[in-house]
Amino acid sequence: MGTDKPFSVRMLIKSNAKLGGTLIDREIAGLNTMITYRNAFTMDRMNFHPEQIRIKNVRIMKMRN
Repeated sequence: MGTDKPFSVRMLIKSNAKLGGTLIDREIAGLNTMITYRNAFTMDRMNFHPEQIRIKNVRIMKMRN
């Protein structure tokens, strides 16, 4: 899977009333994609807990319509 050395994680989080929930798409190490839909879930923040990991180069980007 390529996670034995540093790897990237990319996430797309899309939430709105029309969806009725939140769509979360994650790409891990440029290879594996996991998509999930959470009904009646709205996300307003994301917390990182870096006790055993190192996080760098965090970017938050707006989605285009």
